[in-house]
Amino acid sequence: MYATKTILASLLFACATTGTALAAPAAAEPFYMKDVQATVNLPPGWEMSRWSDWDFRAKTKDGGIQMNLSFTPYQVDPSQEAADGWVKLHTKTLEEVKAVDVKPERTEVVTVAGRTVDRVDLSFKFSPTGPDGLWQSVAIPACAKTIHIALISNLRNVQVAEDALEYLVEHIAMERDADPLDEYRGPVAVEKAQYATTLPATWRRPTPAEMPLVVNRIAKLGHDQVNPDKCFVAIHPLPNADPDLMMFCQSGLYLDKVDEHSWDGVEAAVYDRFFAKKTETPHAEKILVGDRLGFFYRTPAPNDQLLVAIAPFNKGILLGWGLAAKDRGEPLEAAMKATLTDMKFTGPEGGVQPVGIAKYVEYIVKYRQSSPMFWGPIAGVGILLLLVVVLLLRRKKEKPDYSKYETPT
Repeated sequence: MYATKTILASLLFACATTGTALAAPAAAEPFYMKDVQATVNLPPGWEMSRWSDWDFRAKTKDGGIQMNLSFTPYQVDPSQEAADGWVKLHTKTLEEVKAVDVKPERTEVVTVAGRTVDRVDLSFKFSPTGPDGLWQSVAIPACAKTIHIALISNLRNVQVAEDALEYLVEHIAMERDADPLDEYRGPVAVEKAQYATTLPATWRRPTPAEMPLVVNRIAKLGHDQVNPDKCFVAIHPLPNADPDLMMFCQSGLYLDKVDEHSWDGVEAAVYDRFFAKKTETPHAEKILVGDRLGFFYRTPAPNDQLLVAIAPFNKGILLGWGLAAKDRGEPLEAAMKATLTDMKFTGPEGGVQPVGIAKYVEYIVKYRQSSPMFWGPIAGVGILLLLVVVLLLRRKKEKPDYSKYETPT
């Protein structure tokens, strides 16, 4: 199972509080599944063979067609990417029951009984010398989860299985259907922290019902909550895997002035503060975060790709994290850089980085010694001192005439 019982309990509560709960029936049919939060209605003539809160199996009376129902966490929108991704999940299920020669025959987005779903069909053999079979399945988005219904049959019963699949999709009764996701896509703003951005097309903020799952995932980043006054989190839900994740937060740490002249020096200080104990982390890549320079780090992790971004602004620094499986490193980096490029700082004067007089003088002395900003004031003071010296020397060379003060004799 993807989710622990604790996470499931939180997830179920989140969904149940936004829908109408169905009482578990006393009779054998229909079949209520607590963890799935749905009631299964079988086609006429079908028999239940396994019934639990998290999975369900049934068959025709002659056993010629079998049905499996299960679920995975997160609401995954139907897409070609998702349909292709579910192949791995279903292939594993078939191989666990000793099927061989499993091959994808169909992966696409379709409409079944009025629902938009991912369709995945796999051909296989029941055994090395056995007959050919077909796995016909759909993935249905639901509240904080995706429900999978699959029909397994030999080739003679393919159409009967197809009809049964449509019946099951039409008659499944969910406590709450999939959440409309448009409001979780696109622009996102953290108003109190004074920054905003636009998420890439395939990314979105988690729904409230998905937040218990997300909180469990951000534990890898050292967080146990998402403070909406300072932070936001975004996910790219994936089939058969944890989602790619980005998290951004405002921190009250202030850096020295960051620009082209000081970037290397400030980066060394940032690296020592955040990564000195992780010597395998390379130094930062210079990156634009909105209208200013920032720092982009690729931090090795045992089983994940971890990215870190840092940029100065009027509230301190913006800290960003990206987390994905190792084989998802490239798409994660592309998504995170796009999000950083579109970052806007909405504070006074565009969220300009504050630099006090002392820090500014230190910046000039450390990083601008070849600039008129450094030599100009020094030259001015030098010229003034030189003039004073010249005037003093001239006065010393001139011999005073005291004759007018002598008493005539």
